[in-house]
Amino acid sequence: MGDSVDTGFSDVRAANAQERILINCAGIGGGMKTASRDRKTGETRAHDRALYARVIQINLIGTFFVRQNPLPE
Repeated sequence: MGDSVDTGFSDVRAANAQERILINCAGIGGGMKTASRDRKTGETRAHDRALYARVIQINLIGTFFVRQNPLPE
């Protein structure tokens, strides 16, 4: 993910010069219960781990990479 953020910033800087402001409003959601129970069978179902990992990757780690990029070297 970090490489695509770096590439995006490089492309924009080549076309428009150094950015002066940054608004990072990207993110996804995944509304699910942490655990639930099937009404018919009573089976307990856990939250989808892959969805949770994707939300963390985009909302937390992606935000960190975007925020880190504009810092002067």
